[in-house]
Amino acid sequence: MEFGRAIYFAGSIQSHAVSVSIDSSSSASFISVSLAAKLVDVSVMPVPSTVRVAGCGLLQISQLLVHVPSTIEQVTFVTDFRVLQLTSYDLIVGMDWLEQFSPMQVRWLQKWMMIPYQGQWILLQGSMLICLIRCSYIFVK
Repeated sequence: MEFGRAIYFAGSIQSHAVSVSIDSSSSASFISVSLAAKLVDVSVMPVPSTVRVAGCGLLQISQLLVHVPSTIEQVTFVTDFRVLQLTSYDLIVGMDWLEQFSPMQVRWLQKWMMIPYQGQWILLQGSMLICLIRCSYIFVK
């Protein structure tokens, strides 16, 4: 099991508890089909595209949820998510999200990141426990 590329968080979207993987090897951010189906009042755009998922080959993406608020450690972020059949996590937050908060400080082994947010620096501390419970990885390139 590889621990160096992702940090795991508990979070929420529209009062739904979610598991979040912040994954530097993923080029984009994804939301599970099952969670996407539970959300109300979100903008959906058709975006037919193909993504490569490690161990799964090529998968088709047909929808993008636009400007979806999600919360990690009581901090709210607004993100566009591609809808994908995920089994281990509700959200995979990729480089598209990480680039929005650059420059940042990340300690992958200690599972924390310090990011600029609304004019100040905030510390997000990930969880090893979530990883140990859920890790059947999906890496998206």
